[in-house]
Amino acid sequence: MVLSARIFFVFYNKAGRNVYAHATREAKRDSAKLLDKVVGIS
Repeated sequence: MVLSARIFFVFYNKAGRNVYAHATREAKRDSAKLLDKVVGIS
């Protein structure tokens, strides 16, 4: 029981980190697009 919980915890951490990294990458790309628009307008 303890072993399975530990394995689950490791998988959960890896998945969480991947989701966070992906979300951060998406946010950076969106803000870069927005910045291009602002610079293009002004």
